[in-house]
Amino acid sequence: EIAAIDAAGADWIHCDVMDGHFVPNISYGADVIKAIRPLTKKVFDVHLMIAPVDLYLEAFAKAGSCWSQSIPCPCRCVVCGNSSPSGLRPPTRT
Repeated sequence: EIAAIDAAGADWIHCDVMDGHFVPNISYGADVIKAIRPLTKKVFDVHLMIAPVDLYLEAFAKAGSCWSQSIPCPCRCVVCGNSSPSGLRPPTRT
């Protein structure tokens, strides 16, 4: 699937990370980001819907996330390279 995204010409790859606590779905963690990082040079826009988020920001940055947007409030971002991300916090139920 990563190769298909590259072939399609996408500029970046968005990854939603959900913990089953902050949001009801469960997805994957920093280990998956780390495993797929060598497969592409695309930016990984990683949306962390996890609580507590602060414990995991460094792990996701080290795994190759270029923008780690975190919710809950306040929105915090981890940036790699020369990117200039912005973060929005939409209304959510907690």
